[in-house]
Amino acid sequence: MSERVALGDLVQDSISGFKGIAVAYDEWLTGCKRFGLEALSKNAKESNIRWVDEERCKLIKPGVYRKMIKSTPAGPQPIDPGIPRKA
Repeated sequence: MSERVALGDLVQDSISGFKGIAVAYDEWLTGCKRFGLEALSKNAKESNIRWVDEERCKLIKPGVYRKMIKSTPAGPQPIDPGIPRKA
């Protein structure tokens, strides 16, 4: 791996040629580090995620998905923003 891959990057598996967006990262107790790559698909209902060792990930285009992510707070949100929250 010549360049560091991050979540949201377009990545290609150097062995199989599979291309996808890095949507997950997994690190095992044994030291194995893997990225979950979601296939590029025009059918939004179809999801095909493949797990690939970090060493096999070739960066194609950085930040492909990050441009689409909106910055919103995590966790439950009030139904009506006008309702005050209890401290």
